[in-house]
Amino acid sequence: MRKILVLLASIALTVLLANGQALVSLRGSELSAQTQQKPNIVYILTDDLDTYTLNQMETTRSLLAGRGVTFTNATFSDPLCCPSRASMQRGQYPHNTGVMANNPPNGGFEAFHRLERYESTYATWLNNAGYATGYFGKYMNGYENFPNFVPPGWDRWYAANAAPMKKQFNVDGKTVTRTDQTFDQTVAEMGLKFIENRAPQAAPFYATFNFYAPHYPAEHPGSFDGLYKSATLPSDPSFSEKDVSDKPGWVRRLDLVDSTERQSLTAFHRDRLRSAEYVDRAVSRIVDTLSRSGELGNTYIVFWGDNGYHLGQHRLLRQTIGGKLSPYTHDVRLPMYVRGPGIPAGSVSNKMISNVDLAPTFADMGGASVPSFVDARSLLPLAKGEPVEWRDFAYSAAWPNSEGTASYMEDWRQVRTTTYAYHYYPRTGEEELYDLVGDRYQLQNLLYGGVSAQEEAIRASFRSFAEKMSTCSGAQCRTIEEGM
Repeated sequence: MRKILVLLASIALTVLLANGQALVSLRGSELSAQTQQKPNIVYILTDDLDTYTLNQMETTRSLLAGRGVTFTNATFSDPLCCPSRASMQRGQYPHNTGVMANNPPNGGFEAFHRLERYESTYATWLNNAGYATGYFGKYMNGYENFPNFVPPGWDRWYAANAAPMKKQFNVDGKTVTRTDQTFDQTVAEMGLKFIENRAPQAAPFYATFNFYAPHYPAEHPGSFDGLYKSATLPSDPSFSEKDVSDKPGWVRRLDLVDSTERQSLTAFHRDRLRSAEYVDRAVSRIVDTLSRSGELGNTYIVFWGDNGYHLGQHRLLRQTIGGKLSPYTHDVRLPMYVRGPGIPAGSVSNKMISNVDLAPTFADMGGASVPSFVDARSLLPLAKGEPVEWRDFAYSAAWPNSEGTASYMEDWRQVRTTTYAYHYYPRTGEEELYDLVGDRYQLQNLLYGGVSAQEEAIRASFRSFAEKMSTCSGAQCRTIEEGM
């Protein structure tokens, strides 16, 4: 009997140990699965993209907008390259990043570096949260003056260390020249290799594809030259606006777009479409690579630009190739697409979001901590269609004359809602107010001529709000938003 009891006890112990080991093994696999379930993030950033060109990118709209959410009122805190990119990295308005232009003394990577803003960005936050990070493409103006510098937070760094057309890249601290293909072909190639290498590994990854398209000179593969030969220049009612008597002085001084300028704009517009066509096809390759690796269903993909672009609207030109930096719709707004886990396919949000929201959004996607200096908030709940309190406006500002050279534009501040756009020019005191429902092309300034009591109340409210936002920081910005 004793032997039987000992045998039974031995069997029970063996089963218990086996079950324990199985439980440990199961828990280990569960933890591994939980680690693997942390989503990847891919940010596809274009340069100087406009809404009309975006609308021609059918593959992008199908694979991203059609499978995710479109933010129709996505705006820029400053519609200029470096200020916008600094805001994206830090979640701060330009007056807090200190980057308010493309060149020194208060612009470009020089300012970003001098103020040591690079020390805390969404890259460092995600890296600290266990993400493998990679950056591919254009970075910031002036970065070429720091040839061996790699910003912290990036595990793989393949960024242009000079003007993109020079085809020089800082590759993890070393200069590499790639003249065998277009800039954007190199960006796509290296970014896709990063995804292919990282996908089999347990750690989640973050990747930025920073394409140069369709920025001047709108570089594209030679095989694309035959595309868009009959494309016409976008000519909505604001193009070469006939009557600008209601506009501020800097617009009134502009001439109508003449036939020669129109021809130049048309030629450049077609090249922009060809340039964007390459990005459109690259988006398909990115999605396909994620799908083949089994990571597509667990990856957030964000598609946007660094600012909008004008091509003769409101008479705005810059050496007959168009430009940016104005407070008008074409420059400050560009739809943003977000696809990923939990985001309803084909959904649309008209909430007022801004590029300052990107950094906290990436942090939210990756479960990373956000520093107290961040001015904005994550838009991920909005993307998922969750009920959440949100701002009713977007604040923007620009300092065209802050680079030490005169600009034909004036410095401005803007408050934009789904129904109104208010522009204020601090130096001249001029103001504009547009009804975006009845006047989507901003042809009639409501503050020109007689002003109704309602319009005056709106003007005063927006002016006060713009002044508060122009000096806010951190949580204070969000508190001001809530009181709007």
